[in-house]
Amino acid sequence: MLQLIAWLAVCVAVAVSTQRRPVLVLSLVLALRVLIPSTGGWAIIGNWTGNAAIHPATLLLLAWASLAMLSNAKAIGVELRRHWVVHSFLALAVTLFVVMALVTSGPSSVFGLTNSVLAGILFFFSLRIAEVTRPGATRVMVYALIVLMAFESLLVILQWAVGSLIPWSLLIDFPLATRPLGTFDSPLDLGLATALTIPLLVNVRRLLLRYASAVLLMVAVVLSESRTPTVLAVIGLSYLILTATKSLRSFIAMLIVVSVGVAVFVNTAILSGLLERFTGDDGNSSAARGVATDYILQNIGSVLVFGNGWGSSYELKGTILETSLENGYAILAFDLGGVAVICLLLGQMSVLVSRRGIPGAWLAAAFAIVGGFSYSGITTMSAISIVMWTIFAMRLGPVSDARHVSFSVFPDWQRGGVVSGSLKG
Repeated sequence: MLQLIAWLAVCVAVAVSTQRRPVLVLSLVLALRVLIPSTGGWAIIGNWTGNAAIHPATLLLLAWASLAMLSNAKAIGVELRRHWVVHSFLALAVTLFVVMALVTSGPSSVFGLTNSVLAGILFFFSLRIAEVTRPGATRVMVYALIVLMAFESLLVILQWAVGSLIPWSLLIDFPLATRPLGTFDSPLDLGLATALTIPLLVNVRRLLLRYASAVLLMVAVVLSESRTPTVLAVIGLSYLILTATKSLRSFIAMLIVVSVGVAVFVNTAILSGLLERFTGDDGNSSAARGVATDYILQNIGSVLVFGNGWGSSYELKGTILETSLENGYAILAFDLGGVAVICLLLGQMSVLVSRRGIPGAWLAAAFAIVGGFSYSGITTMSAISIVMWTIFAMRLGPVSDARHVSFSVFPDWQRGGVVSGSLKG
């Protein structure tokens, strides 16, 4: 309890002192969430388990966002007017999720819902407000995410080389793992987060750094031995090559780096584990997923409005099914009702079809939705949720791309005055 109180005091202090620096605190939240796995939060806030478990980064986000929303009412109005369709669907989804969780599972279920879903949506909205008060915030977050995932990739290579989940194996009693996972909660989380980042590398201007980063991230995806993320990563790499080789210099840089990367893949054991996942005898896994899909199709009609309660879908594992439903959106529907999930998907699709956005974010957002359908990560305490919602915020684009939006936002944390202006595309 003392650790939790101490961390809450830190969160409040950071929230009060960084209200004028939203990009800094949101980058810190993202970094904490990615770099500290769910099982490692005890080191900061104590050993809280079950529905009472919550990540230190989530507490920091809640403290900061509470003050930010109160002090940036005009910025909130600007963002809501600009993207009212997106925020309407998401607000309805959040309302239905919370109501259904309270009605079917009681107040404690809201903690689990916050960990898995609500915190990511709050981060998304906070980043959008930061973009209004600080134009260019989403562009900064692009580079923050790339740096984080480059670090994760280096850590994954180290874990693979030494055969241990360093550094967490030194601090946490991890179950025996044969696949590296960085600081994420599973290899699938790592693989998907890395695959989502690859299309964003189109924003890296230095050609050598762009393609070297692409090869580094591809190595991490391959070492995760995650099949769906690998397919997405290959598509992302193809997009990066096709859109970024607009000059002879760029083409030569790409050719050199990618050729070196291919040589590394072919002449080392990096590919061996992944190839086994694609070509080996994996009938049990495929069959279990097929059974889960059949169960979803046969029973989704029974939870179209009301779900069975938060966490109820995981009770199917080991009883009716060998695995979980292996579909994040289906899990949410079976727990909290299909209508809420439809609203969530409509909000995400509205983001996806937005006209403007950070280059590469449209493909990354599409990957995020596909990933939600392919496994259960978005319904757990995993960091993949906040990564996905960071990308959705990038997809809506910078404020400077808006047309005919006037606003007066305070405070101007550069000069202490009031910012006023007209934004035109």
